[in-house]
Amino acid sequence: LGRLIGTMLKGWQRYKKHPDKRIRKRYQQDTAPIRFTYAGAVWAMKKRWWKNKPVQHKLKMLLKDLYRTFGWKTRIIAPIIGLYCLASILNEERRLKKGWTYEPETFYEKNDAALALEQMEKDRKKKPVIINFPVPEPVVGNCASSILAPTDVADRSNYAKVVSKA
Repeated sequence: LGRLIGTMLKGWQRYKKHPDKRIRKRYQQDTAPIRFTYAGAVWAMKKRWWKNKPVQHKLKMLLKDLYRTFGWKTRIIAPIIGLYCLASILNEERRLKKGWTYEPETFYEKNDAALALEQMEKDRKKKPVIINFPVPEPVVGNCASSILAPTDVADRSNYAKVVSKA
């Protein structure tokens, strides 16, 4: 916010004596809040961040520039408006520390297909999946087949593989 106010102030300082009356009038309208309201906000920011020396120095220089540009009225009114702004800032910080938010809690709804898919995933994770690989029957008289495929039923059970997704 301080940088925004500084940029607006530089625009006013540059164009306040422009030869074109429309440009002067436009900058007068755009910078009207800087004289009092924004100066008060800068005053409050300077008081709020007094421990952060680099930031405080920048805000102090901006406030001096505002006073120099807009005169004694700004110098008198800025602390009055600034006190209100500072109280608002501190009050907001207390509310946020207590857990107050601007956003509602996030929620989402699921349609029937999504609920069914979710249930399938839960069921799949609970139960092991048994996969039976087909075992070829041995061919009598063929040595290669009898070596690759088991000849008795007990050996075929070794080909069943249990896969667990737990």
